[in-house]
Amino acid sequence: LGCSSAQGFLADSCPSRNLQPEDAMNYSNASRFSDTCLGGSEAATDATSFVTSGEEFVLQLDTCSLAPGSHLPLCTDMDGFSSRLEIGDSGIEVYVSPLTSTVGPSRLVNGQSSVLTVACTGCISGLS
Repeated sequence: LGCSSAQGFLADSCPSRNLQPEDAMNYSNASRFSDTCLGGSEAATDATSFVTSGEEFVLQLDTCSLAPGSHLPLCTDMDGFSSRLEIGDSGIEVYVSPLTSTVGPSRLVNGQSSVLTVACTGCISGLS
């Protein structure tokens, strides 16, 4: 099987069934992806197609609605909407970081004590 029809998505668990058209959205409009997002409480992304970039396969997912701090498996269906293969867990786990930016400093020096300040979504002061 080639990867031309392969689809992937993140979810709290990978379902054991064939990929359905309602699992996917059309991401051909690049403006759907925003450089800023506030995070959310969802536990899954929509399924999208892998695209090739040189020798790599790239999966562009809109992760803005995912809950910060989540550990989600990458689910794949290597034949897309064909009924031959079911969705499976790729064995790759993705961490949705609550960190949204680094406030400072912009550079840390080895052997020197520094305070790194970060901004995050859903962080609670005093907890690690």
